[in-house]
Amino acid sequence: MNDYNIETVYRDGAVAASYTYDVFEQRIAKTATDNFGNVTDVHYHHEREGRLIGETSAVTHAFLF
Repeated sequence: MNDYNIETVYRDGAVAASYTYDVFEQRIAKTATDNFGNVTDVHYHHEREGRLIGETSAVTHAFLF
């Protein structure tokens, strides 16, 4: 992990978002909590060369770039 990858974001002392990275330091997942306590999980998908090609969540289902 390098100093550029954000692992946790806090809002008013509570975790607002947390991020997971793979061994190539690419973001592969995010868990975020909004002001109402709703939690959203987002998964990021990369091609072999490392380029982000899409993301999925219960809300977006699939979004390909």
